[in-house]
Amino acid sequence: MKKNNLLIIIAVTSLFTVAGMGSTSVLAASGEQGSTNGKPFQTLQAKIDLLSIDLAEAVSLLQTQIDTLISEQADQDTLITALQSAVATLEARVSQNEVDIDVLQAIQSIQAQLINALDARVNDLEARVAANEDDIASLVLADQALHDMIIAIQNQIGTINARITANDGDIAVLQSQVAQLQANLNSVQLQLAAKQNRVNGICAAGFSIRQIFSNGSVTCERDDISAGVGTLSTYRSSDSVTIPSSVWTVQYVSNYRSCTGTNYRAVGGGYSISDGNYLGPFGHVYRDRPYSNYTWQSSVRADSTGERTLTTYVVCARVQ
Repeated sequence: MKKNNLLIIIAVTSLFTVAGMGSTSVLAASGEQGSTNGKPFQTLQAKIDLLSIDLAEAVSLLQTQIDTLISEQADQDTLITALQSAVATLEARVSQNEVDIDVLQAIQSIQAQLINALDARVNDLEARVAANEDDIASLVLADQALHDMIIAIQNQIGTINARITANDGDIAVLQSQVAQLQANLNSVQLQLAAKQNRVNGICAAGFSIRQIFSNGSVTCERDDISAGVGTLSTYRSSDSVTIPSSVWTVQYVSNYRSCTGTNYRAVGGGYSISDGNYLGPFGHVYRDRPYSNYTWQSSVRADSTGERTLTTYVVCARVQ
């Protein structure tokens, strides 16, 4: 503001200086110095008045321009302050951007490394995919083979189911046979309770068998033949036959052993079976008795696996 006022003073002073120089020149030319009422002075006064008017107008114009400049200067100061603030902000942002750029460059470097690693990984995966495609092709073939096997097994299952259905009838028949065999077994068990065991007793010389018990033992009695009339002779004889092996088939086997020699008669007998007398779950001895005066009979029913041997014994005696 002070600078602007100084400019105004300088401008006004210059105008007055010019006006004074002009009036001095006029007075010198007219030779009428020292007269205030002279015509030259009046002319000069008129010029001065005009100059004063012009000067006032010029001063007013200058003042207006100065006010405008002052206003513009204030606006420029405000603008400069704003620009300085903006510059400071930009400098801060530039500094931050430089930091961000450094960070981004570091990130870019890391990303480049990651890209290289991922590229290598992709190449590896592509190789593995190519290898897996071969495995998949093999698995597809194996799956087709398994599918064919499943179909074959299903067909076999259908065949087995058909056979099972057919076997149901056989099972029903077998169950009926088992029931019949069980009934026979019950009957045989009743017969076994009353069967005659093998005769395992003999009498001494001069004695004869008086009674044979169910367990095979005997009681003897003295011969009632008078001395000198006759002599009692006894012996035991045996004969064996084979019982064939059988499965689900009942075998009926009979064996006979007869007395040989003149006048010998069967006075007792019995049997034995190899392998612990086992004839199978439904086997049993159903006859062990005299067949005639000279012969002893043993008959068995067997359904066991493996061959067995049936031995029949006869005890023979005579008096001479």
